[in-house]
Amino acid sequence: MYTQSEYQIIKATLKNIPDICVLERTIFTKELQKSELESQLNNPLFYFGLLKLRESFIGYYQMVIIEGEAELYQIGVEEKFRGQGLGDLLIKHLLNELEKLHIRKVFLDVKSTNVIAIKFYEKYGFKRLGIRSSYYNMGEDALILERDFNGVVYKKK
Repeated sequence: MYTQSEYQIIKATLKNIPDICVLERTIFTKELQKSELESQLNNPLFYFGLLKLRESFIGYYQMVIIEGEAELYQIGVEEKFRGQGLGDLLIKHLLNELEKLHIRKVFLDVKSTNVIAIKFYEKYGFKRLGIRSSYYNMGEDALILERDFNGVVYKKK
């Protein structure tokens, strides 16, 4: 476990585009185009939270907020740092940011076979809302998960 002085979560800016590109490749094995990232970072509806451990960025989340609701597009930590509670730090930060903004609901899609991720989200109050058939490459289904802030409020520990 890391001490609070060793990590921080910051809101990404345009200067963080290279960091996000590296994280995209290492965590998700794909990369958003720099022009797409620039467009999203310039759009006030998008929010990127970057997890910095000591001097390196090792995780992030990306979401969009529209009309009192949010959609989580990405959340992840580099593989070598998984299982150490850093994903928990990211999701807690995200939920606290949404609560400050008085967001009513947050949605996300997750591969229906990704049991670890599904349990992770359920631990933080996400409920299964539906299925998107053949949503991912190779025809894999996505579960649509929702967290309603009116019914469940995450409290900082």
